[in-house]
Amino acid sequence: MRKYFCLTFLLLFSYQLKAEKTIDNVYSQEIFESGYISFIDKDFKNLTVIKELKNLNTENKFLFIYTPGSLNDDRKDIICSTYNEFAYLNEIFFQINQINKSYFYLNCTNLIEGDMLIPNGSNFPYIYQGDSKHEKIRTELLKLIDNFNKLGFNNEKIFLVGHSCGAWHSLLLGSLHPDKINSVIAFSPSCYGPRYLYFQRRAFLKYRQNDKNTMRKNKYLSSLVFVSPNDPRENYLTLKWLKRIKGLKLIKTMERKNNFYYLNDQICKFHSELDVKEEPIFDGHNLHFSKCFDYYSEDIIEFLKAKFN
Repeated sequence: MRKYFCLTFLLLFSYQLKAEKTIDNVYSQEIFESGYISFIDKDFKNLTVIKELKNLNTENKFLFIYTPGSLNDDRKDIICSTYNEFAYLNEIFFQINQINKSYFYLNCTNLIEGDMLIPNGSNFPYIYQGDSKHEKIRTELLKLIDNFNKLGFNNEKIFLVGHSCGAWHSLLLGSLHPDKINSVIAFSPSCYGPRYLYFQRRAFLKYRQNDKNTMRKNKYLSSLVFVSPNDPRENYLTLKWLKRIKGLKLIKTMERKNNFYYLNDQICKFHSELDVKEEPIFDGHNLHFSKCFDYYSEDIIEFLKAKFN
């Protein structure tokens, strides 16, 4: 039993270490607070985060609310995001802003923690005492949407965008409250991985099944979902059920070849705005950290053009 526990711990630690490598402050600048991201040009190195904007143009502009993923299941995260998370997003939203002037709001969830503070890799009790981190993130996201409504944004102008757990929560909120938003764009939605821990976190997986049932009940959800076939959390096969939801388009992203991802014979990398050697991406879960995701820009732009009209 002790050997089994040690092996599980090492696997989880290894997974966590790989995730933390991408947000090391030596590799990319860290972001700690929510705010409006200004994409002044196509280069993510020049983006700025503005905590508040006055005199918002709520009549003629669209609003994108981006919720990033989490490193911890039920505890706070050290940071919200990093500049290199927007290496690709900066380019695509700069283009979108040329088509239709828009606001892009980074919804930080790093300070949210569950009432029970369950450690990573542990099984959640099926009857959670209080509110979990996942529940609180969803509650706060719904409040944020309502607050933007009060500022003057009608629901047809609000889009939810997210990565990992942020993508999963965005899809779930869109399913529960389709009248409150226009559409969802989700990158690698997942909240209950990695899959190698499934067998020891069976109660935790019941929450995943509950979320899945909630989403499947919704007969229509306008959304664009990108999923990697090589993601150790959720992959194209584990999320194929999403295709049954009308209005949802599921796109399988590129396959890994010889441990790497390639676009035009170039290895896809975690980009950096600092003077450091850029590291390859080995996990399709984080593919949108790379400009290789430009391969899917046309899908996003065509999807949004239809929604803008």
